[in-house]
Amino acid sequence: MKKSIVALAVSVLPIVVQANAITNGVVLSGSVTATYNSQTSVEAVPKAGADGTALNPEGVETERGIYSYVKGKNEVGLDASLTISASEVLSNGMIAEGSFKVADGSDVLASLSGAFGTLTVSEVGLDATYIGGDVGGVVDVSEDTGDAITYQGTIGDVTVGFAKQTDDGEMQAFATMEFQGIKIGFGTTKKSSINRKNVMGLSYTIEGFTLKTGRETGGDTETSASYTNIFGDFSISAEVSTTKNNEASATYTMGDLAVTAKTVRTEAKFTEQDENGKIAKYSKRLIPTEVVNTLSATYTTGDLSISASSDNTMSINLDMGNADLTLERVSEVDQTITADTGLENGDEGYQVKLPAHTRLVYKVSF
Repeated sequence: MKKSIVALAVSVLPIVVQANAITNGVVLSGSVTATYNSQTSVEAVPKAGADGTALNPEGVETERGIYSYVKGKNEVGLDASLTISASEVLSNGMIAEGSFKVADGSDVLASLSGAFGTLTVSEVGLDATYIGGDVGGVVDVSEDTGDAITYQGTIGDVTVGFAKQTDDGEMQAFATMEFQGIKIGFGTTKKSSINRKNVMGLSYTIEGFTLKTGRETGGDTETSASYTNIFGDFSISAEVSTTKNNEASATYTMGDLAVTAKTVRTEAKFTEQDENGKIAKYSKRLIPTEVVNTLSATYTTGDLSISASSDNTMSINLDMGNADLTLERVSEVDQTITADTGLENGDEGYQVKLPAHTRLVYKVSF
């Protein structure tokens, strides 16, 4: 599929077929990262009850997912990336751009921009254009990606976008309009005649205060309010929502030292789907409300920064220009594992504990 979209880019966008016109705009960029992890290789180990029922680490039967222990081991990781990108202002005033990763030819992008807007052929998120209309912030964004042709431009006070996904033929579109601090948005996506979703919403911002509301097909109306402001050395932020996390934080800066207090209230939910895969309703069952309070501090002096938090995390970072050296302590976290572990696999994957561990990272960028 990637070969076909590259061929399409050659036929549509002059940046590919006129490489000699942009030679002066070529840029090489990338990084090399070496990581030493202490006990981070995750292996699911079930703790079964007498009747074979999966139990969580405390020995309590769970109704959703499979809770298990994990084993860890030390490991060294190496990662490298190299990207070639180019841009040029053409004789007709348009801007041609292109980029790709050298090692595997991934992240291929070719675009043409002008007064008409921007036309791009690239790998994008499967809902990247659809969420352009999610002004209310109600869509659960997919992490999946695919090749697509996209367009975005402005017509008067209205910003519009269209996309054609080449993997499954999905069509997407959005439109937004903003005036006097009020922003209105609408997005739509269609895979088939019976699989269409719409999202609409609006937001209003004034002097650090933002109010959002929106609704997606099959879901509830979600409303949230947030406030952020700085008063000299003191800054605050807070957000409340009808369906998601509520949180508040305050930071006080004293020269090189900054101290932050934060509280997060989570009303955990999951979605139920009907036989067509559409969201039927939201539910608060099984997982109770959780409140997490943390206190953290960061000290910066020159190129060295040190941070620590009450959630058992700590990091020391040395900025050496194009190189960074980081030593950090990562606290125990929940992690969903979907790889084959020999257990009964459910739709939600395996819920396991990633143990607390130490990580040393050295990264060189160029």
